[in-house]
Amino acid sequence: MKSLETNFEPASQEIVHLEKKEMAPMSVDELSSRLRDSFKNERQSFHEDRRGKERMFFIIKTREEFVKNLLFEEERFNRIFKTSSGSIYFQFEKGGFFRAKMIPDKREFEESGEESGKHFQFQPIMGDVFFLDQEESNRLEGIEIRPGQKIKVTKFGLGASPFELNVNGKPPISFEENEGEITLIGTKRTTRGVEEIDTSGLYGGIHKGHPIVEIIK
Repeated sequence: MKSLETNFEPASQEIVHLEKKEMAPMSVDELSSRLRDSFKNERQSFHEDRRGKERMFFIIKTREEFVKNLLFEEERFNRIFKTSSGSIYFQFEKGGFFRAKMIPDKREFEESGEESGKHFQFQPIMGDVFFLDQEESNRLEGIEIRPGQKIKVTKFGLGASPFELNVNGKPPISFEENEGEITLIGTKRTTRGVEEIDTSGLYGGIHKGHPIVEIIK
């Protein structure tokens, strides 16, 4: 298993807990519960007697530990990879991705315990992911993606960029998948028990990531 480049180690009791845990596939519900607990700990730090810099250092290291523990449980995920931005993606066995986004500066915090200011920011779990080659990724840069848009997709691998759809819990984007291409149609909505496609926009959430530089699992 590959680990993050850091001198910060998770608490030993957490490691023992993870080693004893049955290695069942990680579920969206379990990870969502862990994220809620982590956010609760962050909020609690604002009520404790911590100075600004100390509090930010605590949050940065708490997030770092969270990611390290997921990497320790790599066998519970279908796929794990890192992009050129430093973000780490975790794919569930039943589909869907969680992204630990790497923030390269201090924009989230006024103060940082790290000289570089780099830290993780946890993103919503996404339901679908495809991969783009460099040409297609460049073509989509800076353009508004609308219903009817055709996206050329490629195989997963080094150099490919993730293209994510559908934030967990939001009305999903409807799409058609053909060989080497997907077509974004609209947003699925249910009105009085009847499912329909809203072609006025793509409201389920879209994110285009950076190229993959390391396949961890």
